[in-house]
Amino acid sequence: MPKDVRLKRLLRRDEVAAVLTAVSRGEATVWDAKGHRLAGPELDAATVPVTRPDGTLAGTVAGPRADATAAALTALVALESERREIADEVLEMYREVNLLYALGEVLATATNRADLASRTLLEATRNVPVDAGWVVVDDGIRTVEASRAPEGTTRIPADLTRLRIEDDEGGELLAPLAFRGSQRGAIVLYRASDPFAAGDLKLTGAVAAQCAGLLERVIHEEQRARAAAEREEALRRQLDQLRIELDQERQAEQVGKVTETDYFGGLRAQASDLRRIIGERPR
Repeated sequence: MPKDVRLKRLLRRDEVAAVLTAVSRGEATVWDAKGHRLAGPELDAATVPVTRPDGTLAGTVAGPRADATAAALTALVALESERREIADEVLEMYREVNLLYALGEVLATATNRADLASRTLLEATRNVPVDAGWVVVDDGIRTVEASRAPEGTTRIPADLTRLRIEDDEGGELLAPLAFRGSQRGAIVLYRASDPFAAGDLKLTGAVAAQCAGLLERVIHEEQRARAAAEREEALRRQLDQLRIELDQERQAEQVGKVTETDYFGGLRAQASDLRRIIGERPR
C-alpha cells in the first residue's frame, strides 16, 4: 500500500506550485493536516479541507478562492495517490517475475517427485513463516511427499482444489498443485496462532503454480518408466516361455532322431526278446 500523500512534498513540485498560483491567483494559504502553514500569508479565515482518496485529511486552504483551490489540490492529491499505486503495482509485478524466474531455476533441477516436493516446501516457507507444512501429491493415490511437521501430525485435506485460508484450530493455508485441468496435490501450511494473510496466500500460490507443471512432467515420466518396465518384464517372461518351448522341441527332436537309428531298433528288438523269454519261463 502506498504511503499517504503529503501536501508539503506535493507543493515542492514546480508544476503543482504553478497550478496553485493559477487557481488561487496567489491569494491562498495552505496548511497541512497538522496545521503547519505550507504556503501563503497568515490568514484568520474559514478553511476548506483538502482530502485524500480515502477521505482522510491532507490539509486545509483559506483565501478568496479557497473552494476552487482546495478542489484543485484534492484532485492533485488523488492523481499522486494513483501514480504511487501504479508504481507499487509495477514494482510488485517485477518482484513476482523475479520470484517466478528464481523458482523455475530451483525447481526445474529436481530429480524426482520427492526432491521436487522438498524443494517446493522449502521455497513455500522461505518467506512465509509456519509451524508446520507438507506437500501432498496425487497421482491416483494421495501421499505426503515432503513434510516439515512432527511425525503423525500431517493430514491430507479432502478438498485439494481450492486456494484458501482456513482459521479452524489455528491457521491453515492450502495452495493446489493444478496444471491444465489436472489436479496433482497441494501445498499445506499451518500456523498455530498467527493467522495467514492474503500476501501469504499469493506467495504460496505462486510457488504452487511453478511446481504443478514440473510435477505433472515428473509424474508422466514415472508413468512412462513404469510402463516401459512392465513391457520389459512381460517380454522377458515371453522369452523365458519361448526358451522352454524351444528346449522341449529340441529334446523331442533329439529323442526322435535316436529312436529312428538302427542301433536303437536293435536294442528295441533285444528288449522285446528278453520280455518274451522272461514271460515263457516256468514259474
